[in-house]
Amino acid sequence: MTDSPLLTEAFIRQAGETLTTEGFLTDRHDFVPPGESVAGRCGAVQAALEKAGHAVTLDEVPIKHMSQGTLVCLYNTGIFPRKAEAYRAIHTG
Repeated sequence: MTDSPLLTEAFIRQAGETLTTEGFLTDRHDFVPPGESVAGRCGAVQAALEKAGHAVTLDEVPIKHMSQGTLVCLYNTGIFPRKAEAYRAIHTG
């Protein structure tokens, strides 16, 4: 699908499923390749998902993690219209 180690067909398939069911995606999902991050890739991930037939609109939310510092997570705005809702869901998910 692309030259990016993150945006592989397998990643896009699993990200599409996760974002349409759970509504969010973090670097801690097991299908995110080691050393790769979704931070700063919102537009690229959304474009790849759309190309693969997943019509989702994504946004980013920073999450403070006790041992990993600040993580940037992607969330589906169709499931979580407000950033605060996504933030709560990620913390309880």
